[in-house]
Amino acid sequence: MLAELGGVVNASDSPIVTACFAGREAGELAAGLREKRIIVSARHGRLRVSPHFYNTEEDLDKLREALSV
Repeated sequence: MLAELGGVVNASDSPIVTACFAGREAGELAAGLREKRIIVSARHGRLRVSPHFYNTEEDLDKLREALSV
């Protein structure tokens, strides 16, 4: 989903999912999502998402909608 929205997603085999978005600062993006009650974090210039951590499909839909703006 992050790649579909234009993110460059980490390519490792890690369960940690991170992405960066051209022209969008990860810290500002995380803060804006937090205002919408979408909890993510900014780590080393990348947006960190934990989709495995007690999230529903509805939660992921909210993230997709928020990042589409």
